Amino acid sequence: MAGRKANPVLFGYVFTGFACLFLAVGIWLAWGQARLMRTAVAVPAVIDGAHVDSHLGSKGATIYKPVVDFTYRVDGTVHTGHDPLPMVVSTSSSAPAELVVAQFKAGQEVSAWVDPANPDKAFLLRETSFFPYVFIIFPMIHATLGICFALLAKQEPPVIADRLWKIILVWYGIGLLVIGHYSAAGGEWTVLPVLAMAIYAALGSVLIFVRRKYAAAPAADELAQR
Repeated sequence: MAGRKANPVLFGYVFTGFACLFLAVGIWLAWGQARLMRTAVAVPAVIDGAHVDSHLGSKGATIYKPVVDFTYRVDGTVHTGHDPLPMVVSTSSSAPAELVVAQFKAGQEVSAWVDPANPDKAFLLRETSFFPYVFIIFPMIHATLGICFALLAKQEPPVIADRLWKIILVWYGIGLLVIGHYSAAGGEWTVLPVLAMAIYAALGSVLIFVRRKYAAAPAADELAQR
């Protein structure tokens, strides 16, 4: 008995659905970080200690994270914080963590930025991470591939060209939203965000190239008349 042929439309929607889960995580992280950067209030704090924490990751590589212990007071209550940044990201290189830790010494008096909605949440450096936006632009690749499977399968070249144009508009629209939101949240355009968005723009140009090929291709009925 012959097996059923795979349904590209169904596959496309399922593939897109999984990608949208990661997109939702990225949007939630980016929104939370931006809210924290916007609303955090400065209070006096004292550094208790600082070190680089290391542990083995899921793939056996050593992962490093900066840890800064500090004490601060909110409405008469003493709190202890450990995160030097609003979003601490572990990396496979110890250098970024060491750079952060080197800025703090035990007994040092600094300002801690406290979340008014959660006084237990505080950080020391007002630096916006690009990490949440990676969770947006990278899943966009998978979501776009899924949408292409779902909307372009078994379509005539003119229809494909028209739908690709709409997909391209969404692609670059999301890119502009990422750029605008990251900038509004106080993000600095260092190597990582610049490189990530350059790659994102280049992938969009691939979609433009493919659309041009389909726009120039004749439809099936035109071929039949020749």
